[in-house]
Amino acid sequence: MKPFDILHENKPYEVFLTDNRSFLIIQDGNRFGTISPEAGDLTLEWQSKDIEDKNLVCELGELISAHQIGNIPL
Repeated sequence: MKPFDILHENKPYEVFLTDNRSFLIIQDGNRFGTISPEAGDLTLEWQSKDIEDKNLVCELGELISAHQIGNIPL
């Protein structure tokens, strides 16, 4: 599947739907994290240990969720 792009505070992220129906988030060519739908909710996991801004992760989840509701049935 072709990735879709989201923009958060002027930083671009590429989002791919993986084989196990989770979303892989790429930033600047590096794996940023994954978002997995579970029980109608989204579970967020991210790779960068220096990310302490939980709002960033939640906002990315909301952006992806809003996009997938319109385009990617779960």
